[in-house]
Amino acid sequence: MDISDFSEVGDRDEKLRRLVEELLESAAAELQDVQLPEKQVWQLQSDEDDEATFKAVERPDLGQALSEIDWISDVEAAAAFRSHLEDEYDREIRYGYLKRLLIDAFGKTGERIDSYDSELDRVYSNVVADLHGQSKGEYIAILYGLQVEGDAVQVSDGVEARSFRAGEVLAEEDAGKPAALIEAHELFHNSYLRVEYTQNDVLARMPDKGINLYTVALGLSLGGWIRVPQFYLKPISYDMHKLGHRFRGETASLEAELTEANSGQVENTLSLLRPFHEPTTREFSHPWSIPYNFKPPVDVATCHYGRSIRALGLPQNSVTSAIMGLESLFVQHTSGTTPSNDVPRYAGFLIGNTVDGLDPLTVAQKIEEGYELRNQWAHGGHVDREPSPLQSDLWKILRLAIIIFAWMDSNTSLLDGGLPIEDALVDDQARDAFYQKLDQLDVSDYCMVE
Repeated sequence: MDISDFSEVGDRDEKLRRLVEELLESAAAELQDVQLPEKQVWQLQSDEDDEATFKAVERPDLGQALSEIDWISDVEAAAAFRSHLEDEYDREIRYGYLKRLLIDAFGKTGERIDSYDSELDRVYSNVVADLHGQSKGEYIAILYGLQVEGDAVQVSDGVEARSFRAGEVLAEEDAGKPAALIEAHELFHNSYLRVEYTQNDVLARMPDKGINLYTVALGLSLGGWIRVPQFYLKPISYDMHKLGHRFRGETASLEAELTEANSGQVENTLSLLRPFHEPTTREFSHPWSIPYNFKPPVDVATCHYGRSIRALGLPQNSVTSAIMGLESLFVQHTSGTTPSNDVPRYAGFLIGNTVDGLDPLTVAQKIEEGYELRNQWAHGGHVDREPSPLQSDLWKILRLAIIIFAWMDSNTSLLDGGLPIEDALVDDQARDAFYQKLDQLDVSDYCMVE
């Protein structure tokens, strides 16, 4: 879909369209001989090496030129446009709205002042969207940890991951911002996420929390840990406002690759996790914020998945976090009093009998190895500083378990009274009933299993 196409929103108001056309015509004539002032900005630009960095740029600034004209008092078409919106839609249009509209039509450097005709329908549809409460924007999230196949891969309707493309300007910051906020020397790598949102979406209300849904879905589906060091809200229609935000310390990631072949799995995982995503206004850094921004059963387990990956260089710490994530599922969401030594056989039974290609005994054995390593560390054993293959095995087991528990919670009654694994282990009838409820789940619909 075209993010700027609001043609289906509301009834067509031909008078409004004519007033928009007259407004653009009058504004273009007003600006025709104006010498635009220069403005110093930082632009986040990408290059041919799949990297992006901030660069100091001096460019013409249409916004300042617009500020020097009293549009409502001096431009009849602007006054007529405002009056129509007040009379027909009970909307008071202030100067800022007109300014955003004209910058969108003519370009922030005024490059379209002489060629704005092709923008008329788009500008009109944006105004219609605003008048009917359908204001829309674009969320640009710079990513750490995601490689994108080709130029772009669509994850779902309105959600697209893109590779950096040479010469592309991803964002812009005012030159007046402190250098520490820009960090012009820093290089961003590989990709960014582009998400369409409306004024009522969580991305508009809590943009720093809203992005969690997408990064968690990417990580669990693809087997990575995706982070957002910086994001930008870019308005599409004119009731929306722009915003930039940088997350300090958001660099820990585990690389994954998004392709056309696995994009459907990410889309399914995104849909699976969406009902569990309930962002809070409380402030916590990642991954510790996850339990406050997601509901059970995925909340604590996903937090420990992230903590485990962040501790990549400390195997005992990493393994311990993975074990804690599994315990948060197989203790808290079974009987609630399950002893930890039952976790390996419980997980082996559930995952090994649900995921094709995984043997229950192998799953249980890997978790037992994790417990052994954790116990050695807890009792003063040697601290390793080289990553262990066991870590990646446990990451895989944990994220599979998170997806299975989320699916069970959404599609069955198995978690209503605590997952009855013990009954299924010892009773044939209970086991058959257990399998029947899980029969519709194909984990490969949601994530890579290999």
